[in-house]
Amino acid sequence: MANTTSYWAYFSDRPAVHLVVADSARFVDTVRRLRVRWAILPTADLPELAAHYPDRRMPSVLVPERADARRGVTVYRVVDPAGRVSGAR
Repeated sequence: MANTTSYWAYFSDRPAVHLVVADSARFVDTVRRLRVRWAILPTADLPELAAHYPDRRMPSVLVPERADARRGVTVYRVVDPAGRVSGAR
């Protein structure tokens, strides 16, 4: 899950989807359906992105994994609150 899907799909050689803006239930349903395991978002854009969500913060299923200051991105792991493993088949 990213804002620049074409770049990340090419870079990771994996399918990429655009960041979904929705309430918590729909966000979780969408990441489950699309089997999203990671989100990579521009660190500088996080306050603006968070402002689009109902609680004005990033969804709780996005757990910060690391920030890469050189590339200006923050990497999130997707953790399903129901204990399901995202991306599992």
